Amino acid sequence: MASKSGDGGTVCALEFAVQMSCQSCVDAVHKTLKGVAGVQNVDVQLENQMVLVQTTLPSQEVQALLESTGRQAVLKGMGSSQLPVGTILTLMEHLMGVLRTLIGTGEIWAMSGLKLVAELPSG
Repeated sequence: MASKSGDGGTVCALEFAVQMSCQSCVDAVHKTLKGVAGVQNVDVQLENQMVLVQTTLPSQEVQALLESTGRQAVLKGMGSSQLPVGTILTLMEHLMGVLRTLIGTGEIWAMSGLKLVAELPSG
């Protein structure tokens, strides 16, 4: 399903929405990810506030690196060389992205409980 890198890890494409407003933001993101073991390619698009990373690292680790620049980063999608970015996100990753976005708005949200139920279609 995913391609293998030379060091034995599975290469994955990650797409992040990252708050960036200027070229220095782009430079900070590039500088932070450049040379990190496991990061193979970085594409930063200021106009879309998007960062695409080809890596063998877990998405949480890349997100932490991006946020170490002082910018909020939200995982939008992940994929492999066979599947496009945005096709493989777990429900938990979607929920965490939504929660991080809500927290980033400065609004206070409370939840007393959450119950997720999945039913398979009959037939």
